Amino acid sequence: MNKLYTNKEKRLYFLPMFLSEIFCVFFIILGLVIGMVMYFVIHKRIVKMIRMRSAPKVRGLISCNFNCLFNPVIQTLASLDDLYFYLEKSDLPEDSLTKEIYKLLKRLRKSGSPIKNEEYYDAIMYKLIKNKYFDSENPSSAGDLMLSIVKMLFDEEIARLNISYKNLEDLTYDNCEIISKSSFICNLFGTIVLDRNLKIFFSLNYQKYKRITSTIYKIRKNPFNFELEPQFVTFLKLPKYILTSLSYSSSKDMCLNNVIYTHLGSLYYGLNSICLETIKDSGILTCISINRRENDNFYCFDDDFIYRVEGNESFKLDYEITLVVYELNK
Repeated sequence: MNKLYTNKEKRLYFLPMFLSEIFCVFFIILGLVIGMVMYFVIHKRIVKMIRMRSAPKVRGLISCNFNCLFNPVIQTLASLDDLYFYLEKSDLPEDSLTKEIYKLLKRLRKSGSPIKNEEYYDAIMYKLIKNKYFDSENPSSAGDLMLSIVKMLFDEEIARLNISYKNLEDLTYDNCEIISKSSFICNLFGTIVLDRNLKIFFSLNYQKYKRITSTIYKIRKNPFNFELEPQFVTFLKLPKYILTSLSYSSSKDMCLNNVIYTHLGSLYYGLNSICLETIKDSGILTCISINRRENDNFYCFDDDFIYRVEGNESFKLDYEITLVVYELNK
């Protein structure tokens, strides 16, 4: 005989089954929601990675100070591949200028949002001013700041190598040879010349020299029996990067294709960077840079505003060119 269940007993009997079904449906829906969220997060991350890989590795600097020279000079340093590789491998202390420059360039050479320059500016400029490589009280150009950075990088490297010298403009042959063979910074930026005595320059006003000859081997064989006319200078060794500011005095109607190459003796150099400055109607000095980055494309960096510059386009703005960097063609 079948037992008759009351409504209450039926509810108590079927309630666990009903609740289990609800929980099953709930967990299924929750799993679907979590799966969709994870899908969109992963999809968004993949899209971002693809965009970052395809995006040019350029990054702006937000200026947080009154020194407008800093950003274009740093962007120029970021465009010098061999310098970056040296900084990356350097074993100098973390508080050295070498490492401070590297920390900033490492971020600049990646795609991403603009970086505030305040933290890096304070660390870098403090070292340059404290050690008397840069005088912030006197009017300066991007070329002056660039040269002060290169000189301090050189001195930090020379100190680590335990090499001593008195004056780079009056070197003995042996001393010059040791520096040339040992210093990576010297090979990147140092021009070794013979002008009555041996000298190493880190910037080059090559228009004042009337003759440029590639006589390095002849001079090394007999360095002190080589007659040199007083107004002439002989280049013994040219660097990877040449810093100069005398290619053009103004950028008005300048076209990159017209300054893309220069040559010294038998060596051809390609344009790497240009730093420019102008005084606006408000009396404020403004500095920008045009730098060659990946795939040999040129970009104009105006703090955090960046745009690509085509080689056949004339530069319409009237800026004074204060620094030009040429790179030795491989």
